[in-house]
Amino acid sequence: MAYQSGHTVEGRNDESNPVGLIIAFQHRPELLVLDEPTSSLDPLVQQSFYALVREAKAEGRTVFLSSHILGEVERTCDRAAIIRDGRLVQVDRVEALRDMAHRQVEMRFAGPVPPAEFERLSGVSDVTADDGVLRLRVFGTIAPVIRAATRFELVDFVSREPSLEETFLAQYGQETAGVASHDR
Repeated sequence: MAYQSGHTVEGRNDESNPVGLIIAFQHRPELLVLDEPTSSLDPLVQQSFYALVREAKAEGRTVFLSSHILGEVERTCDRAAIIRDGRLVQVDRVEALRDMAHRQVEMRFAGPVPPAEFERLSGVSDVTADDGVLRLRVFGTIAPVIRAATRFELVDFVSREPSLEETFLAQYGQETAGVASHDR
């Protein structure tokens, strides 16, 4: 659905086909409300849609996008909301939501490194060591991990930010675990 000057453009899921998207964007409405807009679009048309959203944002227009494709939300949105069971459970900048999940870190050293050096760091979990390669998860700042790594001969360091999907799944799992523990 797209709104302009009190008018509504709507139809049978018009925004999920190219013609519907063109109709929604053509009048340059200040507010666009789109429900699963790319669900039936091929990848090339999806790219055109993303360009239209970027253009609308650059012009200061508002786009509300409902999507189960979290990569799409991450690619197009500045802020995101997580809704569960009809309730708004989280609203924040996409970057802030991603920061709620653990970052994956892999470090390669010239030789073996004692995992205990990293296990005791705040925010660090799931430390595994294998022949000079250390893998771990970090929640929060990565600075203590970097400081600890510099005490050894570090060959390579890879830190991967969580995707919005990983963040959502981590949050969903935490809340599900909390509900399960309350049911006991």
